[in-house]
Amino acid sequence: MSMPSTMSRPSEVPQARTPQRRNGKLRVAAILKAGAAVIAEKGYEAATMAEIAARSSTKIGSLYRFFPNKEVLANALIAHYHEGVHDAFDELDSRIQSLSISALADFLLDLMVDLHKGAGPTMKRLLEIPEVLSVKRGEFSRSIHKHIVRTLTLRSPGLTANKAQDMAVVILGNMKTMAAFSDATDQSVRPGAIEELREMTRIYLKSRLKTKPV
Repeated sequence: MSMPSTMSRPSEVPQARTPQRRNGKLRVAAILKAGAAVIAEKGYEAATMAEIAARSSTKIGSLYRFFPNKEVLANALIAHYHEGVHDAFDELDSRIQSLSISALADFLLDLMVDLHKGAGPTMKRLLEIPEVLSVKRGEFSRSIHKHIVRTLTLRSPGLTANKAQDMAVVILGNMKTMAAFSDATDQSVRPGAIEELREMTRIYLKSRLKTKPV
């Protein structure tokens, strides 16, 4: 027997309102920032729309006009982080042929560290919520994998599809490990171990991609 959930079914979830004017866009940005902070501090279930409104200096009625409920706000946060990753990979791919393999490895590892620092606490809290948004977390990870596959293929067009897919799994694993290693609250990881992971990733990519003179 399935357990009841406080979350709506995907088809029942209302949509966030997209503002057209600058003031509206600034207001939405403030709400998302406040929402991320409150969820990171208290967790999804304990976070309230009233506190998010107060933290963002937004009238509660205005908050609900942009985000009809907390689930819509959480979905918008995930989409916001997703868009940031998409933009970062677009920037990487635009200059992929001019990067050394070492620079490519460092970019990928640092990207996950930056994401972890900026969104990590909130995303961890979002993992605690019911099934619907956990699915979206999986979609987020699969999207990063897809971006890595595209980047590798652009850098080395001779890669087969299967090879690029398998390499992306390995690289994504290293990216996640680097983010965990770089967690400021974890004092058990020595700086040397972080550098070893960085060098390991560089060597791995150099062994799999066609290198260019640096």
